[in-house]
Amino acid sequence: MKNVFKIALFICITAHFSAQSQQTALSVVNVVGENLPPFTLPDGSGQQFDVVRAIFEPLNLSVAIEVYPYKRAVALVERGDADMMIGMLKDDNYQLSYSAYPHDVDILIAIFKENNFDNWQGISSLKGKSVTMIAGLSKPFKAYLPEVEFDMSEVGTREQAINKLRHSRTDYMIDSEGSYLTEMTENASAINFVTKPVGVLQIHVAFANTARGQKLKALWDKHFIDFIQSNKAEKIYRKWHLLREYKNTKRFFAQQLK
Repeated sequence: MKNVFKIALFICITAHFSAQSQQTALSVVNVVGENLPPFTLPDGSGQQFDVVRAIFEPLNLSVAIEVYPYKRAVALVERGDADMMIGMLKDDNYQLSYSAYPHDVDILIAIFKENNFDNWQGISSLKGKSVTMIAGLSKPFKAYLPEVEFDMSEVGTREQAINKLRHSRTDYMIDSEGSYLTEMTENASAINFVTKPVGVLQIHVAFANTARGQKLKALWDKHFIDFIQSNKAEKIYRKWHLLREYKNTKRFFAQQLK
């Protein structure tokens, strides 16, 4: 009987550690993102998803991609139901672990109507004004702005922000240049707006605070610098007509790695 008990105990312990090993084994990377063409698209294509594949597939890891609304995607990574989310600003409201380096660097811009151009005196022009941002971005955006106090409001979409600006219900809109330019091509009402740079955004990968997430973060941090300076990276950005973004990002790393 003792031998039977020992065998049964051994099987239970082996099964337990086998299950743990499966949970932390790295064979498939579960990636989420929001629908933000041309960076992340619902069919799993897009510049940022291509970058994920370029980092992990040479390491013999498969990449599984799902696209969700922003807050749901973040929640999946926080719960550990997804390994990582691409295209995030650092935000200490979330229980996530961020990449050591940004995977993209963009310009933070103020957008306003042409008839307000003569009043623009740089970032100080925002002081005491009505400023609109996209929901969920106000706190991380504010971290990239100097200490300027203004009346901040949020809306659900960039189209809503553009319409609010067009109808003079806000003085300025703050956005990333890349996202705004993408929206502008689809919204003729934005054509006559003026844009001015007010800061630099660092866009990161967010990893789950799990054993799998930490292993993936270590791999990403180890390989990303070499990748972003490679011809392979430039080809990916060129494929998606994002050479402006590539130049911004490469310039950032050239300055950081001096």
